[in-house]
Amino acid sequence: ADMGEPPQPPSFEGLLVAELELGAAALGDITLDVADVRSDTRVEIDGRAWLPGAAGPAAIEDGQLRIPLGGAMVVGTHELALSHQAGSVELRSDTVSIEVVASEPDPLSASLGADPIDAGDRLIAHGQGGAAVLGVVDDIAGLVRVRAGAWSAEGFELELPGLVAGGGIGGRAG
Repeated sequence: ADMGEPPQPPSFEGLLVAELELGAAALGDITLDVADVRSDTRVEIDGRAWLPGAAGPAAIEDGQLRIPLGGAMVVGTHELALSHQAGSVELRSDTVSIEVVASEPDPLSASLGADPIDAGDRLIAHGQGGAAVLGVVDDIAGLVRVRAGAWSAEGFELELPGLVAGGGIGGRAG
């Protein structure tokens, strides 16, 4: 009796090289074309397996595997594979290696007015929004110029002999 075609393992389609490289802070999705997937095909990442769309980190729709990237991935080499059962036999795809490399954050930028607001040795910020307290420390003069709520607010000076500024403001016995 003809049993038809034997079940096929799931596979990744159209990959020229079974290796991907991503920055640890990458956002968006990894999207890979897949074939021969079934409703019981599991997605395996580093040996842990999930059914797509369940509680796992992947989905398979319209012949594509989609893994959302949250921007906080673990640096190192990770392995991605697909598998499903055919009776007592596990059918597995080839493994795709995903190399996650350290990311440099995008540069921060700010636009300020043409004239400097203040200058000093260190900046101290405490709180947020309208409740923020901003201070510029002048180590040599032993003072802090303080502004409440915004840099544009009118500031005042606090003289602090023996000023020690680190994560916050503290004094030192003299």
